[in-house]
Amino acid sequence: MPETIAACRALLRRGLPPIYRAHVLGTLAECAEMEGDFVEAAELLVRAEGTLRATRMSAVLRAQQLAIVAARRAFAHAACGELDRAEATLRTAGARDGVPLAGALTSRALLLLLARRGLRQQVLERFAADARLMRNALAWRDRALVAVIAAYATGRELPRGSVDPAIVPWVTRAFPEAASMLGAPEATP
Repeated sequence: MPETIAACRALLRRGLPPIYRAHVLGTLAECAEMEGDFVEAAELLVRAEGTLRATRMSAVLRAQQLAIVAARRAFAHAACGELDRAEATLRTAGARDGVPLAGALTSRALLLLLARRGLRQQVLERFAADARLMRNALAWRDRALVAVIAAYATGRELPRGSVDPAIVPWVTRAFPEAASMLGAPEATP
């Protein structure tokens, strides 16, 4: 991943057309998210959103791109504990109007937001409504987080080893409430 980050930073220094700049910022944000640096991810996604809003493109393409960026940003805010900001991002973004990935990422963000607020019944309802979409569109790490959130909402224990130990630190940075379920030390976002 360091090579990806270095390449993205080099591209940004070259002065890209705005749409490419927004995509590079989004890639850097994904790298930050993968490292569990949700503050950096949110900041990069704010910049990507601003670039997209200022770029000439079709209204449909803009809505699709903004929906993905907003869903990722809402997740980053929720992971940082900025729950009101995450909710506002989800409410104003029209994220469900985008491509299937935007819907799945929106569901991921909403599940994290609801879980961090302790709204277990709403987590279960949203999980039931969007399980297929998330299963088909999210990456394995995100599916693991969603499974942990669902287990948290039901109050059931996770079987030992059901979450890859390599991602437990990331899961607990995004969702500190799961640390005891995963046998991990308390993490701070």
